[in-house]
Amino acid sequence: GNPEVNSVLVFNNFKQKDVAYYSAICEKNSEHPLAEAIVNYAKKLSINIPEATKFENIPGHGTKAYFRGKQILVGNRKLMQDSKIDFSFCEDSINSFEDKGNTTILVSVDKKIAGIMSISDKIKESSVFAIKELKEHGLGIVMITGDNKRVADAIAKKLSIDLVLAGVLPDAKALEVKKLQEQGRKVA
Repeated sequence: GNPEVNSVLVFNNFKQKDVAYYSAICEKNSEHPLAEAIVNYAKKLSINIPEATKFENIPGHGTKAYFRGKQILVGNRKLMQDSKIDFSFCEDSINSFEDKGNTTILVSVDKKIAGIMSISDKIKESSVFAIKELKEHGLGIVMITGDNKRVADAIAKKLSIDLVLAGVLPDAKALEVKKLQEQGRKVA
């Protein structure tokens, strides 16, 4: 699809443009569709995006970069937890975005949460139609996603998907398909 940033909440005296600026610096070198959404958002705000001094992709969790001596982290809860960054004060906002089926990205600058970005990806009409057709032919639909359970369940509900396997890291998705096959399921 075409994910887009639809909302930004800011914390710790950061401004919306700061969050867009730092997150775009961190995501500029990532190839992930959510990174592209963040970079496009910054460009819409006419932000010039400089190169990070150092960049690291953390598969399934986010990105880490350094710029002018500042450490920037952009990613999910797990990335922030692993980095010992407190985001408990914004958990209700995160949950609210996720309950709507939006992916929530946390942005940290120098170990402080600067903001959270809500990113949505409009469900294509062709997807709704395709799933309906497959189900009418007696096929079960399984969604395997890296998104967390709350987001995945919200999307699955909208699409009438039978089974959701959420929080699956990129390198483990093939293993989940193999598990389904071991259960006797035919997987296409």
